[in-house]
Amino acid sequence: MNLIKFAVFAILFTLAGCAGMEPAKESSIERVVDVPGHTKDQIYNATKIWIAETFHSAKAVIENDDKEAGRIIGNGRITYPCSGIGCFGKEGWMIGFTMRVDTKEQKFKITFSNITFSMPPSTYVPSGLERPVLQAELDDARPSLMELGTQLRAAIDKEQTKANW
Repeated sequence: MNLIKFAVFAILFTLAGCAGMEPAKESSIERVVDVPGHTKDQIYNATKIWIAETFHSAKAVIENDDKEAGRIIGNGRITYPCSGIGCFGKEGWMIGFTMRVDTKEQKFKITFSNITFSMPPSTYVPSGLERPVLQAELDDARPSLMELGTQLRAAIDKEQTKANW
């Protein structure tokens, strides 16, 4: 009788643990940013520079580069966002994504898709892990991804200032 109770408890406990592992509802995140006073070409050129400086190698990141269409598509990775004690045990965790930047006169749209979660090999996961992001992880990563749009906006203004030296 005790064995049956234990088995039922173990099954319920296991299922309850899986309940929080909800796949992400969204497949992409996008943001449109106004950049008054900047042409499509200025935004495009500044975006390429920002990608090279932010991700350390534009050649390794950029997969599609179409100046006429004002489109740049590349892959990127950011450190999994956490702070304080919440970072314990999360060393090396990363969020990967495909980033698309579409430029127009005085604005750009930045879209993140194919968002993945990865962690390096460890004692508990010897081969490491890479998989589609779960909803909770996407919720944690959203502010950091949106911040990339803010950083790009600042870089566009900075490049314009540099051009006027």
